[in-house]
Amino acid sequence: ERTAMETMAKDYNVKLMFVEAPKDYVSGVKVKIEDHSGKLLLETTSNGPWFWAKLPQGDYRVIASFHDHREMKHLKVAGGIDTVEFFWKA
Repeated sequence: ERTAMETMAKDYNVKLMFVEAPKDYVSGVKVKIEDHSGKLLLETTSNGPWFWAKLPQGDYRVIASFHDHREMKHLKVAGGIDTVEFFWKA
């Protein structure tokens, strides 16, 4: 499965990774992506520990929620694959 996901990556430029400490990958994470002005572009739930998206160059806010814990990170898409990692304590 991991090889299939990595092969699929060539079609996307954003990779989100979800980990519950110490090193357990998790799924079922609620994901929201907003543009720089706060407009909601995507709202979904991830089916796995990696979530792929294709976004135009620009600045974004990524909000990930897992077990009622919300994390927000800023993302600047400029070229190549940008990876954003989210970690929650068990």
